Amino acid sequence: AEKVPAADERRPFARTPTTAEPGALVSGGRRQALTFADLGARDPLQLHGTDAQNGVAFSVRSDEVVTGAVLHLVYSYSPALLPDLSQLKVLVNGEVAATLPLPQDQAGMTVARDVPIDPRFVTEYNHLNLQLIGHYTRRCENPASSSLWATVSNASRLDLRYASLPVRPDLGALPAPFFDRRDVRRLELPFVFASGPSRDTLEAAGIAASWFGALAAYRGALFPARIGSLPGSGNAVVFATADERPDGLPLPAIDGP
Repeated sequence: AEKVPAADERRPFARTPTTAEPGALVSGGRRQALTFADLGARDPLQLHGTDAQNGVAFSVRSDEVVTGAVLHLVYSYSPALLPDLSQLKVLVNGEVAATLPLPQDQAGMTVARDVPIDPRFVTEYNHLNLQLIGHYTRRCENPASSSLWATVSNASRLDLRYASLPVRPDLGALPAPFFDRRDVRRLELPFVFASGPSRDTLEAAGIAASWFGALAAYRGALFPARIGSLPGSGNAVVFATADERPDGLPLPAIDGP
Protein backbone atom coordinates (compact mmCIF):
# COMPACT_ATOMS: atom_id res chain seq x y z
CA ALA A 1 0.00 0.00 0.00
CA GLU A 2 1.16 3.52 -0.77
CA LYS A 3 1.82 5.96 2.03
CA VAL A 4 -0.71 8.79 1.93
CA PRO A 5 0.82 12.28 2.17
CA ALA A 6 -0.89 14.55 4.70
CA ALA A 7 -3.13 17.22 3.20
CA ASP A 8 -2.63 20.86 4.08
CA GLU A 9 -5.77 21.43 6.12
CA ARG A 10 -5.07 25.12 6.53
CA ARG A 11 -5.74 25.73 2.83
CA PRO A 12 -9.18 24.10 2.41
CA PHE A 13 -10.21 26.40 -0.44
CA ALA A 14 -6.99 26.11 -2.45
CA ARG A 15 -7.41 24.37 -5.80
CA THR A 16 -5.69 21.01 -5.81
CA PRO A 17 -2.93 20.87 -8.46
CA THR A 18 -3.56 18.25 -11.16
CA THR A 19 -1.47 16.43 -13.73
CA ALA A 20 -3.10 18.55 -16.46
CA GLU A 21 -1.30 21.63 -15.12
CA PRO A 22 2.29 21.37 -16.37
CA GLY A 23 3.49 24.49 -14.59
CA ALA A 24 5.36 27.10 -16.60
CA LEU A 25 6.48 25.79 -19.98
CA VAL A 26 10.11 26.62 -20.72
CA SER A 27 12.43 25.80 -23.58
CA GLY A 28 12.93 22.05 -23.68
CA GLY A 29 10.58 21.24 -20.81
CA ARG A 30 8.65 22.76 -17.94
CA ARG A 31 9.11 24.44 -14.60
CA GLN A 32 7.12 23.74 -11.45
CA ALA A 33 7.10 25.13 -7.91
CA LEU A 34 6.07 22.82 -5.06
CA THR A 35 5.70 24.14 -1.53
CA PHE A 36 6.46 21.93 1.44
CA ALA A 37 2.70 22.01 2.07
CA ASP A 38 2.14 20.60 -1.43
CA LEU A 39 4.59 17.83 -0.53
CA GLY A 40 2.65 16.84 2.58
CA ALA A 41 4.03 19.09 5.33
CA ARG A 42 0.81 20.07 7.08
CA ASP A 43 2.67 22.26 9.56
CA PRO A 44 6.06 24.00 9.70
CA LEU A 45 8.99 21.64 10.20
CA GLN A 46 10.31 21.75 13.76
CA LEU A 47 13.95 21.04 14.58
CA HIS A 48 14.92 20.58 18.25
CA GLY A 49 18.20 19.52 19.84
CA THR A 50 21.88 19.50 18.99
CA ASP A 51 21.42 17.32 15.89
CA ALA A 52 17.88 17.29 14.52
CA GLN A 53 16.47 16.46 11.09
CA ASN A 54 13.11 16.89 9.41
CA GLY A 55 12.06 17.09 5.80
CA VAL A 56 9.79 16.18 2.92
CA ALA A 57 9.77 13.63 0.12
CA PHE A 58 9.28 14.30 -3.56
CA SER A 59 9.42 12.23 -6.71
CA VAL A 60 10.06 12.71 -10.41
CA ARG A 61 8.01 11.17 -13.21
CA SER A 62 9.60 8.37 -15.21
CA ASP A 63 9.23 10.37 -18.45
CA GLU A 64 11.07 13.42 -17.10
CA VAL A 65 14.46 14.34 -15.69
CA VAL A 66 15.29 17.29 -13.44
CA THR A 67 17.68 19.74 -15.09
CA GLY A 68 17.65 22.45 -12.43
CA ALA A 69 16.48 22.90 -8.84
CA VAL A 70 16.35 25.78 -6.38
CA LEU A 71 15.08 25.58 -2.81
CA HIS A 72 13.43 28.78 -1.61
CA LEU A 73 13.85 28.28 2.13
CA VAL A 74 11.97 30.28 4.77
CA TYR A 75 13.06 29.64 8.36
CA SER A 76 13.81 31.05 11.80
CA TYR A 77 16.06 29.94 14.64
CA SER A 78 16.78 30.45 18.32
CA PRO A 79 18.60 33.60 19.48
CA ALA A 80 20.50 31.37 21.93
CA LEU A 81 22.42 29.51 19.21
CA LEU A 82 26.15 30.20 18.99
CA PRO A 83 26.87 31.28 15.38
CA ASP A 84 30.34 29.74 15.18
CA LEU A 85 29.12 26.33 16.40
CA SER A 86 25.66 26.17 14.84
CA GLN A 87 24.47 25.66 11.27
CA LEU A 88 21.55 24.52 9.15
CA LYS A 89 22.33 21.88 6.54
CA VAL A 90 20.27 21.14 3.43
CA LEU A 91 20.49 17.50 2.35
CA VAL A 92 19.09 15.82 -0.75
CA ASN A 93 19.16 12.04 -0.57
CA GLY A 94 21.92 12.29 2.02
CA GLU A 95 24.08 14.60 -0.09
CA VAL A 96 24.90 18.01 1.41
CA ALA A 97 23.44 20.60 -0.95
CA ALA A 98 24.26 23.58 1.29
CA THR A 99 25.39 24.56 4.78
CA LEU A 100 23.74 27.74 5.99
CA PRO A 101 25.25 29.90 8.75
CA LEU A 102 23.07 31.06 11.62
CA PRO A 103 24.32 34.60 12.38
CA GLN A 104 23.29 36.28 15.61
CA ASP A 105 21.87 39.37 13.89
CA GLN A 106 19.18 37.27 12.14
CA ALA A 107 18.27 35.09 15.12
CA GLY A 108 14.58 35.07 16.01
CA MET A 109 13.68 36.61 12.65
CA THR A 110 12.10 35.09 9.55
CA VAL A 111 14.92 34.46 7.09
CA ALA A 112 14.54 33.66 3.38
CA ARG A 113 17.36 32.04 1.41
CA ASP A 114 17.61 30.60 -2.09
CA VAL A 115 19.61 27.38 -2.18
CA PRO A 116 20.66 25.98 -5.59
CA ILE A 117 20.56 22.18 -5.68
CA ASP A 118 22.72 20.11 -7.98
CA PRO A 119 20.22 18.22 -10.20
CA ARG A 120 22.56 15.22 -10.13
CA PHE A 121 21.42 14.67 -6.53
CA VAL A 122 17.81 14.21 -7.70
CA THR A 123 16.53 10.73 -8.60
CA GLU A 124 13.07 9.21 -9.05
CA TYR A 125 12.33 9.10 -5.31
CA ASN A 126 13.88 11.79 -3.14
CA HIS A 127 14.18 13.00 0.44
CA LEU A 128 14.88 16.67 1.13
CA ASN A 129 15.98 17.10 4.74
CA LEU A 130 16.95 20.06 6.91
CA GLN A 131 19.46 19.29 9.67
CA LEU A 132 20.05 21.60 12.60
CA ILE A 133 23.46 21.44 14.24
CA GLY A 134 22.83 23.59 17.30
CA HIS A 135 24.82 24.63 20.36
CA TYR A 136 24.09 27.31 22.94
CA THR A 137 27.22 26.98 25.10
CA ARG A 138 30.84 25.93 24.79
CA ARG A 139 30.56 23.92 27.97
CA CYS A 140 28.44 20.91 28.81
CA GLU A 141 24.95 21.46 27.43
CA ASN A 142 21.56 19.82 27.63
CA PRO A 143 20.81 18.40 24.16
CA ALA A 144 17.09 18.61 24.98
CA SER A 145 17.25 22.29 25.97
CA SER A 146 14.37 24.43 24.74
CA SER A 147 17.00 26.91 23.52
CA LEU A 148 17.97 24.54 20.70
CA TRP A 149 15.42 25.06 17.95
CA ALA A 150 14.82 26.08 14.38
CA THR A 151 11.56 26.24 12.44
CA VAL A 152 11.23 25.82 8.67
CA SER A 153 8.05 27.22 7.13
CA ASN A 154 5.92 24.87 5.07
CA ALA A 155 5.60 27.78 2.64
CA SER A 156 9.20 27.02 1.65
CA ARG A 157 9.16 25.77 -1.90
CA LEU A 158 11.14 23.69 -4.33
CA ASP A 159 11.43 25.15 -7.83
CA LEU A 160 12.17 22.38 -10.33
CA ARG A 161 12.97 22.48 -14.04
CA TYR A 162 12.24 19.33 -16.01
CA ALA A 163 13.20 18.05 -19.44
CA SER A 164 11.03 15.46 -21.14
CA LEU A 165 12.47 12.07 -21.98
CA PRO A 166 11.52 10.36 -25.26
CA VAL A 167 8.66 7.90 -24.80
CA ARG A 168 7.87 5.11 -27.26
CA PRO A 169 4.29 3.91 -27.77
CA ASP A 170 4.26 0.70 -25.74
CA LEU A 171 1.19 -0.94 -24.24
CA GLY A 172 3.52 -2.84 -21.95
CA ALA A 173 4.24 0.44 -20.14
CA LEU A 174 0.62 0.97 -19.11
CA PRO A 175 -0.62 2.75 -17.05
CA ALA A 176 2.20 5.10 -18.12
CA PRO A 177 2.22 7.71 -19.52
CA PHE A 178 -1.39 8.40 -18.48
CA PHE A 179 -0.68 7.69 -14.81
CA ASP A 180 2.67 7.74 -13.02
CA ARG A 181 2.73 6.64 -9.37
CA ARG A 182 5.69 8.98 -8.79
CA ASP A 183 3.43 11.96 -9.48
CA VAL A 184 1.61 12.99 -6.30
CA ARG A 185 -0.69 15.48 -8.03
CA ARG A 186 -4.37 14.73 -8.64
CA LEU A 187 -4.79 12.74 -11.85
CA GLU A 188 -6.59 14.70 -14.56
CA LEU A 189 -7.01 12.57 -17.67
CA PRO A 190 -9.28 13.83 -20.48
CA PHE A 191 -11.45 11.30 -22.33
CA VAL A 192 -12.05 12.12 -26.00
CA PHE A 193 -15.16 10.84 -27.80
CA ALA A 194 -16.83 11.08 -31.17
CA SER A 195 -20.07 13.04 -31.16
CA GLY A 196 -22.87 10.88 -29.77
CA PRO A 197 -20.83 8.02 -28.29
CA SER A 198 -22.64 4.71 -28.03
CA ARG A 199 -23.62 2.99 -24.82
CA ASP A 200 -20.82 0.44 -25.30
CA THR A 201 -18.27 3.24 -25.69
CA LEU A 202 -19.50 4.94 -22.54
CA GLU A 203 -19.33 1.63 -20.70
CA ALA A 204 -15.71 1.22 -21.84
CA ALA A 205 -14.97 4.74 -20.61
CA GLY A 206 -16.50 3.89 -17.25
CA ILE A 207 -14.28 0.82 -16.92
CA ALA A 208 -11.20 2.86 -17.82
CA ALA A 209 -12.15 5.60 -15.35
CA SER A 210 -12.63 3.01 -12.61
CA TRP A 211 -9.18 1.53 -13.26
CA PHE A 212 -7.35 4.84 -13.40
CA GLY A 213 -9.28 6.08 -10.36
CA ALA A 214 -8.19 3.03 -8.37
CA LEU A 215 -4.58 3.62 -9.40
CA ALA A 216 -4.78 7.30 -8.43
CA ALA A 217 -5.93 6.31 -4.91
CA TYR A 218 -5.35 9.17 -2.42
CA ARG A 219 -4.50 11.61 -5.22
CA GLY A 220 -8.04 11.69 -6.55
CA ALA A 221 -8.93 11.71 -10.24
CA LEU A 222 -10.79 13.82 -12.79
CA PHE A 223 -11.87 12.64 -16.26
CA PRO A 224 -13.12 15.65 -18.24
CA ALA A 225 -14.97 14.63 -21.42
CA ARG A 226 -14.10 16.18 -24.78
CA ILE A 227 -15.87 15.76 -28.10
CA GLY A 228 -13.63 15.46 -31.13
CA SER A 229 -10.64 17.47 -29.89
CA LEU A 230 -7.48 16.78 -27.95
CA PRO A 231 -6.34 18.97 -25.03
CA GLY A 232 -3.68 21.56 -25.75
CA SER A 233 -1.05 19.67 -23.76
CA GLY A 234 -0.58 16.48 -21.80
CA ASN A 235 -2.12 13.06 -22.35
CA ALA A 236 -5.64 11.93 -23.20
CA VAL A 237 -7.49 8.67 -23.87
CA VAL A 238 -9.35 8.57 -27.20
CA PHE A 239 -12.33 6.20 -27.50
CA ALA A 240 -12.86 5.26 -31.13
CA THR A 241 -14.27 2.37 -33.15
CA ALA A 242 -14.69 1.78 -36.87
CA ASP A 243 -18.13 3.40 -36.61
CA GLU A 244 -17.25 6.10 -34.06
CA ARG A 245 -14.26 8.19 -35.02
CA PRO A 246 -13.80 11.62 -33.45
CA ASP A 247 -13.85 14.25 -36.20
CA GLY A 248 -10.63 16.11 -36.78
CA LEU A 249 -8.35 13.49 -35.20
CA PRO A 250 -5.91 11.69 -37.51
CA LEU A 251 -6.42 8.05 -36.56
CA PRO A 252 -5.22 4.94 -38.40
CA ALA A 253 -7.71 2.57 -39.96
CA ILE A 254 -9.66 0.49 -37.44
CA ASP A 255 -10.32 -3.05 -38.66
CA GLY A 256 -11.81 -4.44 -35.46
CA PRO A 257 -15.22 -3.81 -33.91
